[in-house]
Amino acid sequence: MTVSAYIFSFILYVYELLAPEVTEGNYIMIEMNKAIESPNEESNKPVGLKNQGTTGWLSVVLQVFYHIKVLRKTIYSVPTGEKHEAGFIWALQRVFYSMQTSKKAVSTKELTDALGWGPADLAPQDVQRWQSTFHEELATRTEMLPIRHILEHLLVGQTMSCVSFSPQEKRSWRLEIFWEMPLNVRNLRSLDESLQDYIQPWYLEPENDSINTVVMFDKFPPILNLHLKRFTYDPAVDDFKKVDDFFEFPEEIDLGPFVESSDPASKSESWIYRLVSVVVHEGSYEGGVYYVYVRPEKDGGFFKIHDEQVTPVPLPEVFEAGYGSVEGGNGEGWSKTATLLCYCRMSRLDDIFVDIADSDIPTSVHD
Repeated sequence: MTVSAYIFSFILYVYELLAPEVTEGNYIMIEMNKAIESPNEESNKPVGLKNQGTTGWLSVVLQVFYHIKVLRKTIYSVPTGEKHEAGFIWALQRVFYSMQTSKKAVSTKELTDALGWGPADLAPQDVQRWQSTFHEELATRTEMLPIRHILEHLLVGQTMSCVSFSPQEKRSWRLEIFWEMPLNVRNLRSLDESLQDYIQPWYLEPENDSINTVVMFDKFPPILNLHLKRFTYDPAVDDFKKVDDFFEFPEEIDLGPFVESSDPASKSESWIYRLVSVVVHEGSYEGGVYYVYVRPEKDGGFFKIHDEQVTPVPLPEVFEAGYGSVEGGNGEGWSKTATLLCYCRMSRLDDIFVDIADSDIPTSVHD
């Protein structure tokens, strides 16, 4: 089979599974049943990523993306050829292939080299900014490829917003997309409260409640990335501080009550989502470390991955590490708090946690 024929069939297959409203009628589906004989599959234990000094922020985002199998399979399907022709995507395929087949922690240097990064770029960074940059890189590097549409169907949601100047005015709605959803944490106790806060009308003039901005969720993507705003500006000290407030998030959440889409198809399928990864920041605004809890299989347990260290953990530990509250009593706001959450739509789990066959991996990434 030619590369182009495979890519075409794979695109149709994913569209049918994850966006059935996009395609109708017959499609080509090629079954590839030869499973990869990876050293990691027997134990189902992930491998870590080597820290290049202070690159924990980079590693956790790669771990989140890698362990959502349909995303990994989509990256594998991008035609890359030789190293000098492909750059970033080829290097990403190489890292993922090494993570899938290695028994030891994997280096990310090939990827950072492909991005043209030097020592200054590897300094501590905000993990939320890096995840946004990572998604932007993927979108840019696949802009002229059919794969771009698959990534958008998997990762991109949509909101509707409008500005109203009077109750009698006919509202004009504007559609906006998001790859990640930023949510407030301060003075809010739970993810449900934070979502409610996001869609509350915002009054442009506090004394005039007729002028307001309204935001509604039109649709959530099958793979939903949430950014918890744990670092905010404090005007009292003219500096940023970490928000240590207790903030609860569930293993499963029904987002149906938040969807205001006019599309009848949006009401025909459950909007219940399951937690699949949690990125935790341990430290203060001045510094700290990142690690991640991932669920590699749809019905499996969680693993804690901190650089090269990988440990299976019970579910309560995931919440204990992520909910927040200040520790240590050092007065500097040193705490463990979740900063990134990833949820997957439960009705699509079989389509998200797909099998990856040997033939899915491009030969150009093999050593």
